Amino acid sequence: TRGDAVHAWPQWSPDGKQLVAWSYDTAARQHRVVLIDIASGKTRDLVASSGMLDRPVFHPNGQHVAYAAQVKGNWDIWLVRLADGETMRLTSEAQMESNPLWSADGKVLSYKVAPATGVYSLTGQYFMTFENGYANPTIHAWNGPESVQMNHWSPDGGRIAYTAEVISDASGRDQVTYAAMVSDLNLTESRANATGTRLLAKGLTLGDRGPVFSPGGDKVAFWAWNRDGAAAIWLFDLEADALEPLATGGGAMYPQWRPDGNAILFESNVNGQVDLFTVAVAAR
Repeated sequence: TRGDAVHAWPQWSPDGKQLVAWSYDTAARQHRVVLIDIASGKTRDLVASSGMLDRPVFHPNGQHVAYAAQVKGNWDIWLVRLADGETMRLTSEAQMESNPLWSADGKVLSYKVAPATGVYSLTGQYFMTFENGYANPTIHAWNGPESVQMNHWSPDGGRIAYTAEVISDASGRDQVTYAAMVSDLNLTESRANATGTRLLAKGLTLGDRGPVFSPGGDKVAFWAWNRDGAAAIWLFDLEADALEPLATGGGAMYPQWRPDGNAILFESNVNGQVDLFTVAVAAR
């Protein structure tokens, strides 16, 4: 991308030929969802609005993009069809809906919900299915820990990785913090039930962020503030129920798995400079 507009939240299309991203034109004061062709560099506006837009994500079929939009002061989840730019509003409640995230098979769309009361800390994770088409989605309300922020789907769609509020004494006294968790997801007619929940850090960290499943779905990497105040990358083996530190001694954050599952990419602040690093993950 070039020019004066700000760009963020890029995501690859399923075929790897395009990116979808959020953009803000400071001169025109317009928020946009843009489609970027990698080969030509050409950019196409999918959505343009004077209201705020947020976090566009490709449907796995590559034909639709979900995003959050603020219309008349209310945040909702929307869908745009790439073929003709037609938009569709998927939610219309007074509560704030944001952060859409598709399951790998595209059958379920998760999103974060904050109550209309303004008590943001009581966020839940809702799920939407489309047995009756996009015009009539089925909403599955969250039944799990409070103040939740989903971060990743397991490859098979049966589990979710997220953070939620807990009370921890890792600092030496009881404090409210965020812990990385993995739950099995069970969707009933109207509920999204988090079952078999596992706390990944086992009380060893001050607070966790960004859990991501390995490509095989058997491990989860996340970053956390350690008891010494430094950020580190941790690895949890779901099958062995084992936790180990992978990268410590710096500001290690934002892990991403290599597609073969044998290494993790992350950023870390070492000697006052933020750089990119990789760390190997041993195969079982």
